[in-house]
Amino acid sequence: MSRMLIGVDWGTSSLRVARIDRPGDASEERAVPNGILSVPPGGFPAALADVCGDWLRNRDALVLVCGMAGSQQGWAEAPYCACPAGFADVASHLKWVEPGRIAIVPGMSCEHDGMPDVMRGEETQVFGALSLLAMSDATLVLPGTHSKWVQVSDGRIERFSTFMTGEVFALLRRHSILARTMAVETAEDALDEHAFSDGVQAAVAATLAQRGARGHHRE
Repeated sequence: MSRMLIGVDWGTSSLRVARIDRPGDASEERAVPNGILSVPPGGFPAALADVCGDWLRNRDALVLVCGMAGSQQGWAEAPYCACPAGFADVASHLKWVEPGRIAIVPGMSCEHDGMPDVMRGEETQVFGALSLLAMSDATLVLPGTHSKWVQVSDGRIERFSTFMTGEVFALLRRHSILARTMAVETAEDALDEHAFSDGVQAAVAATLAQRGARGHHRE
């Protein structure tokens, strides 16, 4: 019988756990708003037990923790795995906090013309998406406060870029002069797919025009 896997996504503001009884089959999920910033020093084992202590009683369970729990402010710092890297490379850099039982998945780092970029947690989502889609080459977009655009080739994350799209939107939505003209946001607000599509097309057109202008300037 294979070991039960407990997948943990521990970010800055929330904690999500999943009990995975078979590869890719999450039989139960739980979430609480207890991000790493709410956990006192040394309190991570207890905080995790508060959410899934009944699962942890299975001593054969393997616990893999991804996200900001591996940062300097988290449970234990897991050094970044440098790009390009594949699933096996990340797995070989696990930070074990309880040998053979609980490990933190390292984040990833890359450089753009000497400037560093990093991510924690998104690499796990990328490898999961590749497995679910049966793909080894892809460009993936992970929306969020700091959105990631990830380039994958032959199953390896070659490079990625971070964009503060979500954070800028939140600032405009809540704190700019434009916020006064917008309706109050509610949990029931539906995605306006037409407006979203128009925005994407406008952004793509602007990018292509900018690239064309640069090419013309070089000529």
